[in-house]
Amino acid sequence: MEENNHSNKKEVDPFTRFMFGPGRNEEVENTEDFRQQHNGDTINFEELMTNFDALMDSAGKLKPLLQKVYPFVEQIWKKN
Repeated sequence: MEENNHSNKKEVDPFTRFMFGPGRNEEVENTEDFRQQHNGDTINFEELMTNFDALMDSAGKLKPLLQKVYPFVEQIWKKN
């Protein structure tokens, strides 16, 4: 029986997980674990604002790169 459970769960190398995300079974397990740890009754606004601030900083740093890449993307769209 244990062999059957082991064969159903494939070990995914880190590169594949990075490129394509977790598998469906792993996603469900992670979601259930998250729900058990966080019942949703309380929201940590300090952590939320810290994460939002980090996201905005990252977006600000990526903006110059996107402005340089956008003309190339626009050329590709015009070709189609």
